[in-house]
Amino acid sequence: MAGEAQEEDDAIFHDAMSREAIDQEETHWLIGRIGNATSLSKGAVQLLRFIKNNSPSIDPALVPLFDKAGL
Repeated sequence: MAGEAQEEDDAIFHDAMSREAIDQEETHWLIGRIGNATSLSKGAVQLLRFIKNNSPSIDPALVPLFDKAGL
């Protein structure tokens, strides 16, 4: 029963996040935080992967970070 509840919670979370757009303000904040690093941390790459895989609308300014992360 607990496994089913967790799966339902995960599905609700994923559904909500997949509708979240990454706007220009958020993009510039993210670029300011990780964009100038010579290499990206594992956490930064995971965040970028999550954004790329789940956001229906992403500011094109993030494309260089996706490229830097190998995404």
